[in-house]
Amino acid sequence: MSARTYVRSPAALAWTLAALVGIGATVAAGWELAVVLASSSAIADAAVLGDLGAVVLAAVVLAAVGTVSAVVWLPCAAAIAYAVGRRVRGQPVPVATTLNVVRARSEPLYRWAKTTVAVGALADRLLTENDTAPAEIAAGCGGFVLPAIVLDAASLPAAVDRANRVVPRSGRERIQIGGLAGTAALAAGGWGLGTAVGGPVAARSVVATLPPSPSLLVAGTVVGLVVTAALDAAWRAGVYAASDSDDAFRR
Repeated sequence: MSARTYVRSPAALAWTLAALVGIGATVAAGWELAVVLASSSAIADAAVLGDLGAVVLAAVVLAAVGTVSAVVWLPCAAAIAYAVGRRVRGQPVPVATTLNVVRARSEPLYRWAKTTVAVGALADRLLTENDTAPAEIAAGCGGFVLPAIVLDAASLPAAVDRANRVVPRSGRERIQIGGLAGTAALAAGGWGLGTAVGGPVAARSVVATLPPSPSLLVAGTVVGLVVTAALDAAWRAGVYAASDSDDAFRR
């Protein structure tokens, strides 16, 4: 049901496209950064880092790309959740409205981002008394906090309280497994296409320094992962929005 609702929501599709563009640009910039760093003396000179030079380079670039991609994805996921959740409740919204909601909920979204990365010793450094500890979120309900923030709650504690009242349902695993399988298929198809028509594709590569086969493989991976994450966000929003009328969700 949530997948059909997602497909029928122009706002959700628009935000998915925005995420694709933003994360795709981040990955392309990360590759260019890797090329620049690889040509620097600190990495190229084996006497400095020895055999660990390539490992350090990959770790730095992957960390940077992952961090920026997460920052890009959070507002897109929030907007998708709002668009799908409102449609489930029978109130479709335009893209402009989703943008306004994301802006209005920026503070609890920021606090939720801190909560999700506050693992172990990081919790003492990142979280304050105004934040919510991961232990306060009921098992299986963490995925409903984001929809609660954008649809109902103006603060993170209120969103966690509402999310904790949602009864987890099966189905999310099928979306994730199917999405990962589709991502693998897209990546393999991209590699095969790049290998088959290398010359023409090379001329159109987004990242000029990346050969056609790896370029299309990375592109297929990014598209598959973003669409999978969007469908996952839509599923969580749909379950949360539908649970609004359940007895367990009422105060």
